[in-house]
Amino acid sequence: MVRIKKIKIFLGVVVILCLIYFFRFPAIYYSCMWLLEYKSNGDTMLMVTDILEMQGSKIVPLLVNTYEDTKAHVDKRSAAASVLMTLDRGKAEDLFVKHLEDRNDNIVVEAIYDLWVIESTKPYNQIIKKVSSLNYKMRVAVARYLENIPVDESVAILNSLMLNDPNEEVRETAKRSLSEIYRTEK
Repeated sequence: MVRIKKIKIFLGVVVILCLIYFFRFPAIYYSCMWLLEYKSNGDTMLMVTDILEMQGSKIVPLLVNTYEDTKAHVDKRSAAASVLMTLDRGKAEDLFVKHLEDRNDNIVVEAIYDLWVIESTKPYNQIIKKVSSLNYKMRVAVARYLENIPVDESVAILNSLMLNDPNEEVRETAKRSLSEIYRTEK
């Protein structure tokens, strides 16, 4: 009787260890996302992105799901975007381009910044159409994005924003982007 009990306990431990082994990536992932939602600061963000990058391509579907959840906490979406850029740049770029069509301006602004970070030229025409947005944050994001694309059209748009935009932050961002373009050309 005692021997059967010990065998059952042993088998139970083996099953639990197998479950932990097979579900370790989602467990680590969701633990990190919980940390970001409830204890969010710069150090936490860096720690979480480092931990997630170590998990490798096994968590890419989880990252995509988090980024696509437009109701998710902004830090969760940012961490997912950052790690996705590192693990699968192509998938990240496609995902960010897809979010340029979102109805929520904050989601679009975030997608433009993410495309700026990976220096994507793919959605250039889509993004320059957003320069006439009434939302000044959108225009700031466009100005920032254009610094990576030093073509005549980008320079003309940035000049126009710098000289004519009613918002000071947009004008300053356009000015910085122009100076970055000219600095890298030299």
